[in-house]
Amino acid sequence: MKASPEDCAEELEGIYLTSRVYRASVELREAPSPEVTGGEVSLLVKSVHEPSIDEVPLLNALLDSFDFAEIYEYERVAEVPEGDRTEHMVKFILEALSRNRGLIIVAPDLMSVSLAGRLPDEVADELDSAGVADVSVTAENTLYLPLPDVVEDSPVEIVAKANSRSSYERVSWLMEEARRRGLNVRGPTFMPDNRSVMEYVTSTGSRGYAYRVPVTKLAAMLVAFDRCSEQGLVEEVRRAETSTHTVYALRVPEEYSRRLLGALSELQRRYSGAPLLRPSPKLQPLLERGLRESMAELMRRLGAF
Repeated sequence: MKASPEDCAEELEGIYLTSRVYRASVELREAPSPEVTGGEVSLLVKSVHEPSIDEVPLLNALLDSFDFAEIYEYERVAEVPEGDRTEHMVKFILEALSRNRGLIIVAPDLMSVSLAGRLPDEVADELDSAGVADVSVTAENTLYLPLPDVVEDSPVEIVAKANSRSSYERVSWLMEEARRRGLNVRGPTFMPDNRSVMEYVTSTGSRGYAYRVPVTKLAAMLVAFDRCSEQGLVEEVRRAETSTHTVYALRVPEEYSRRLLGALSELQRRYSGAPLLRPSPKLQPLLERGLRESMAELMRRLGAF
């Protein structure tokens, strides 16, 4: 079957929409004293076009609550500037502040230390006191393993992203699961970011993902590709995982700070009862576009069209 990016994007969206969010918890910090700017506020997140499943509830809450002047994305698989993700975040933070805009930032819980070392001292000090909440989301995450009769005795290499707590946890779990299934496992191999993971996994051709298995969001993309292309090399593995992000309000007007705290406080109620994942009306078109772009880039790298 000659699959198209649109077909594979639909398959990937189906993975998102059949995933459950088991719970969301919010630990509010002491609210920072707001510094009133020009009134506009921007958003800095990993990506609104290709979020991980566990990031969707938080993005829903933010996009439903605010009309942002600009949305900065610091790490996309399909499109990324030169440099690592910390460099991108620093650039965007300084750009927003230079425009006299407040900034709401969503960062993984290990990111703040890296940021503090690269920002000017006065901005780093402000950021250190600008955290308003730690948000933990437990959701189904999609991984995969190759079918034993596909790889036979060949080694299967687990590939992860460095400086990511969730990657370290997935590596241990997936390697144990692979051994339990009788696979010859090696690794893990750590790469600096999602883009590097994609380059490494796809560098060996259209069947290479059966032998180099990522534990990043690329895994869901490859499961979607495996299905829509009817290659049948891998088996989906779902695992409940908890990820934590810190939300910062940097030079945000008081009105925005109040609305932000209200939106975050609602998260726990909205995701009780383990509902299926549903992107909000504001997030949906961004997600659909991003999934098409991401799958097109993945398929190009795999030589699938």
